[in-house]
Amino acid sequence: TRVVNIRTGIAMSGGSGLLPLLRALFSTGLGGPFGDGKFWFSWVAIDDLTDAYFRAIVDDSLSGPVNAASPNPVLNKDFVAALGKELHRPAIVPVPSFGPALLLGREGAQELALAEQRVAPTVLTELGHSFRYSTIDAALAHELGGESLCLLRATPRGRPRHVWRSATGVRRNLSVSQRLWAAIHHRSSLRQRART
Repeated sequence: TRVVNIRTGIAMSGGSGLLPLLRALFSTGLGGPFGDGKFWFSWVAIDDLTDAYFRAIVDDSLSGPVNAASPNPVLNKDFVAALGKELHRPAIVPVPSFGPALLLGREGAQELALAEQRVAPTVLTELGHSFRYSTIDAALAHELGGESLCLLRATPRGRPRHVWRSATGVRRNLSVSQRLWAAIHHRSSLRQRART
């Protein structure tokens, strides 16, 4: 029997977990590094975490412990600087260590916000796994709505490519649900063109 133990970094999701709590803190202007901000923060975009779980299910070459974390961990001070930039809010007020404990509880703060972890997804990268959001800036832009996307032009056969290009020129593969949305959007735009 094949067993895969997924060990995750801090999941970046705009809908739950640590990110909405930090967004609320930053919206008041009180965001900043936790303590001195010089501890490592291993994170993973929620889409990349989903991809890792899916790969663990279908890829027979995976077994044992697998780190599902971004290949680019950041220092806490760099994470909050990127978050402040994405939210257009200052990130200069250091948050004392009791600040995360108020939001997450003492254990939650120790395991999420204040845990120093520098984890590498060695197994996944050795298998050639590609991450959709390998930088914290791209992950935060996606999760917090700052990512501007446009579908690339249709291929010569008239089907949309299943790749997005962001405003910064970064290309990434689409998930199944995004492909479905792109196909529906492509068909409706073809109908609109046919009507005019």
